[in-house]
Amino acid sequence: WAKDTSDVFWINPRQKTLYHLNKGTIQAHYYGNYNANEILGVSNNEVYLFASSIEVNHVLVILKWNGSGFEKIRTNVPSDLYPFTIRGCLDNASGVWVSSEFGAFRYDGINTNSYFYENPDLVLQDMYLSDEGKIRIVTTGSNTGTDVRQCLFEFSDTGFVKIYDRSSGPPSIDIFTQINGFTAGIHNDMNSFGNCLMNFDGEQFSVYNCFNDQLFIIHSQPDLFAGTSFNNFLAIAEVKTSEIFVPGSKKGIIF
Repeated sequence: WAKDTSDVFWINPRQKTLYHLNKGTIQAHYYGNYNANEILGVSNNEVYLFASSIEVNHVLVILKWNGSGFEKIRTNVPSDLYPFTIRGCLDNASGVWVSSEFGAFRYDGINTNSYFYENPDLVLQDMYLSDEGKIRIVTTGSNTGTDVRQCLFEFSDTGFVKIYDRSSGPPSIDIFTQINGFTAGIHNDMNSFGNCLMNFDGEQFSVYNCFNDQLFIIHSQPDLFAGTSFNNFLAIAEVKTSEIFVPGSKKGIIF
């Protein structure tokens, strides 16, 4: 879903189509033979799709809807054929960003730049504009199959700098998330099913707020948060005992 537009835009990756809802009328626009994964909008005439090309050497592609057609900005940054780990980001100051686990690409409307970062065989989890106006990339994975390793990269001047690299394992796991640009962490303990939302000061976590110990936020899905800040957010959580919600239900919303 495209944000910050007066109309509603969404994509159907199977049909490779951008849909536009305006005053009850839906228009369909074929964007070509690309594997699109994410959509962000600035206005009704400036909507960006972030995709992968389908030829043998897959690369990141930005598809810009300009109100009447698509402008296609092809990058030299490799990507997977199936674009589940492609992330996009919009920054009024620096331009449009798209990233894969192999690197990132910036387009300011005229100039293009590619950036590659040392990613230790981890999967791209997120790319976002922080509340401090910094472009950040989060990668995640496992070294042993049971622990969780995460790296945080921040764009500085001419490239991405790793500012955090940590592994944590059962029963206590810390994992990155972000709420509307506010970098945060989730701490969960598999023994007690306790969860805490954590502040992140650029180097380490500190406890901000802990939830009911009957709720368990899945550490592998930290993007289930939405809101404007730490003080105003929603999250999807597993329930330890189904009696809390409708019998048989295992999920609920906390806020």
